[in-house]
Amino acid sequence: MNQLNNCPVCGSAHEINALFCSQCGWEFRVFPDTIPESVLSNEEKRIEKYRIEYERTRKHREKIAELNTTISSLKEEIESLIKKHNDSEATLQNGLKQTESELMDTRSECEIAEKKVSELAKKLSAQLLKLEQLTVDNLSLKKNMSDLIEKYKGYVSPEEMDSFKKAIKKRIDKLYEEIAYQKDEIDRLRKG
Repeated sequence: MNQLNNCPVCGSAHEINALFCSQCGWEFRVFPDTIPESVLSNEEKRIEKYRIEYERTRKHREKIAELNTTISSLKEEIESLIKKHNDSEATLQNGLKQTESELMDTRSECEIAEKKVSELAKKLSAQLLKLEQLTVDNLSLKKNMSDLIEKYKGYVSPEEMDSFKKAIKKRIDKLYEEIAYQKDEIDRLRKG
């Protein structure tokens, strides 16, 4: 089994015959058993300086690794947000197209409805004129019949008068039926 020594800079174990530390890269030097104090002091200063530099570099590497992890996480988050944004935009575009299509359909339906309303208004106006004319005709007929009955009351027998009155009533009833029909037509057109 190989003998191990610890690196004087980072403290990691290494084989005795290793030239460099596998962890921090420190170059191992072999000194004779007896070395001057000044060389030993310079070596210790060199080790301390390298240790400080190694520690600073290690901290930088840890910080860089941490930042790389954060950057990776942020990239994933940005990609996710971009995807959500694109999905939302696509959904909004589809919704907008559908709304525009529905609006066009509604406009078309409104135009058709406006035409129907206009046609129904014309029909209603014509029916109202017809009703008015029938009402005038009815009143005129009643007055004429009443005048005729008064005029010929003394010249005709009561049976003829009854027959005449029945005929007049039939004509008036017919006019009332026509008026009622026209009113129904007007109501139907108004509900339309």
